[in-house]
Amino acid sequence: MGAAEGGIRVPGIYRWPGHIPAGVKVDAPTSLLDTLPTILELAGLPPLHELLPHLPYRAYHCLA
Repeated sequence: MGAAEGGIRVPGIYRWPGHIPAGVKVDAPTSLLDTLPTILELAGLPPLHELLPHLPYRAYHCLA
């Protein structure tokens, strides 16, 4: 990690037996902004941009 990276690396761990397969790894960079869309997707709820259409950013679920 260099000074220009602009973040801190902290593992995000999701566990939900029967819904998230064991051993799934996501190598793409994510942020806390991606946590809510991931939970919404797993719960079968509408995407964040449909629930809050005026958000100034776009977040993605991590297990896509």
